[in-house]
Amino acid sequence: EAVFTANFTTSADLYACTIRVTNSAAVVGVHDVFVYGAITVENGSSYTQMNNSNLIQIDPLAVNIGAISVKRNTSTIVRLDHTLWASPVVGQNLYGFSPQTLTHRFYTYNTPTDTYLSSTLSSSSVFEVAKGYVVRAPNNQSSLVPAEWEGTFFGVPNNGSYSFNLAYSPTFAYNLVGNPYPSVIDAAKFVSDNAATIDGTLYFYAHTLSMDSNGLFQAGTNYATWNATGGTAATEIALNDPAYHTPAEVPDGSIQVGQGFFVKAKSSGNVNFTNELRRNNQENQFFRTTNEKHRIWLDLK
Repeated sequence: EAVFTANFTTSADLYACTIRVTNSAAVVGVHDVFVYGAITVENGSSYTQMNNSNLIQIDPLAVNIGAISVKRNTSTIVRLDHTLWASPVVGQNLYGFSPQTLTHRFYTYNTPTDTYLSSTLSSSSVFEVAKGYVVRAPNNQSSLVPAEWEGTFFGVPNNGSYSFNLAYSPTFAYNLVGNPYPSVIDAAKFVSDNAATIDGTLYFYAHTLSMDSNGLFQAGTNYATWNATGGTAATEIALNDPAYHTPAEVPDGSIQVGQGFFVKAKSSGNVNFTNELRRNNQENQFFRTTNEKHRIWLDLK
């Protein structure tokens, strides 16, 4: 057991059977914490996980006690950009997560109607586990200079197995889900484990296109995609656009902490998340071009 009895900031990765924080503040920098069992944060203490760090728990039955803070930076965004989020903790209030975002700019995605709805949310709404939400940038974010925004989740860290019930019809089958853990998860294993209910492509909103003066997007796609053959960037916008985000990011097979994303159902059922998906990837932003896979292409004639 690792017991924190005085303020502590990591200088390297940490491995423990269990963790207990008592009368102190523990801060995890850009490091990984591997713990077999539970984390207990006693009253009057704190545990803060900084951006690009991971908490990887092994025992799916371990019950965590006490809230932690999980910080996550967006990609560079401007005021009207949206980000797809999912919470790695229990009980995070939705409006409280980004208090400078206008309340009618938080959305859920409705699969049967293929629409984004703000009417489903209220001041008491909390992030549901494994569900993705759309949140516009804070209203005080610059509209001209793209910059990262730091979000903070506060609650008991999620651990163990979770399921998201898919909405499905032959007409509309896209569902907005999200990484439920305070650690990166592996996209390839997620797709493989859920091959019976979803197709093999994951969709990440990259906000690389901007609206014109009529409120219409330019031609192209705002979604970067990933499947077993690799990642594909979203369409890049013109270099002279003030909201240009460069470079267009390519998903690398790692689903980052706090990341919401779309899957396409191919049947009714669930997508399942388990501790076996959790990885210790410390890439900055929600997706980057790293860990390239080498492949042999065969042409059959």
